[in-house]
Amino acid sequence: MVLLGTGWFFGIFMQIPQPEFQVMMQYIFILLNSTQGCFVFLCYVILNEQVTTYWLHRFGFKDKDSAKSSQAKTQTNALPKNTDAKYEFPARSQDNVQI
Repeated sequence: MVLLGTGWFFGIFMQIPQPEFQVMMQYIFILLNSTQGCFVFLCYVILNEQVTTYWLHRFGFKDKDSAKSSQAKTQTNALPKNTDAKYEFPARSQDNVQI
């Protein structure tokens, strides 16, 4: 969360009337705000084991029987063996319970 407000901290200093300082603050502001999307993608998609397992299975790089996470194994084993049930992202079924 600290990273998300850091760019605006430097954005406030762009109001100082020295042109050289303003340009430097603008570059820092742009650099920090443009890297926020990469940081969020890294932390909440790449480093999240459930999301990574889902997308690896979706693209066919990982078989759902060889999933390493215990939650993915529990969900895979919970499916009946004689049906062709689709792999579902674990958060979807849990989120819909409250509706």
